[in-house]
Amino acid sequence: MDSDGILGGGVGVIILILFLVMLMGGGSLFGGGANSAALQGMATRADVNDVITSQNIENAIVNTNNNISSQFATQNLATMNNFAQVQAAIAALSAQQSSCCCDVKNTILADGQLTRNMLQEQTIQALRDKLADKDKEILVAQLAASQVAQTTQLENYIETKLAALEPAA
Repeated sequence: MDSDGILGGGVGVIILILFLVMLMGGGSLFGGGANSAALQGMATRADVNDVITSQNIENAIVNTNNNISSQFATQNLATMNNFAQVQAAIAALSAQQSSCCCDVKNTILADGQLTRNMLQEQTIQALRDKLADKDKEILVAQLAASQVAQTTQLENYIETKLAALEPAA
């Protein structure tokens, strides 16, 4: 039995060295040495640093985008609140104008009614005054007629008494 070891002495060591050289890029047994598919998955510090930097840039862009979106949402909410306040103010002014309009209308109607009542009262008073004047005229005429009748009656009485006193001729 040979005691050359597991790899068979000198030939095995040479095969192992050739295999490692090919694997490390000295040959093209596994697809081109350092650029081989077996070594493609291995990353260097620069590769890892590039990936981390890219991830940081991506995160910064996402954060900036989120901040801008948040600012726009906040601005939009503030704008909507301002519009709501403007609409509420317009509604309040509309209600105030409506109330004012109704107050003016009611005042005009009340003044009109007072004017009509005043004219009616003045007309009624004028008619009462005319009626009172006519009543006075009638009373004066009745008194005058009464005095004329009384005077005529007295004259007739006196004439009859004087005629009775006179000698018959």
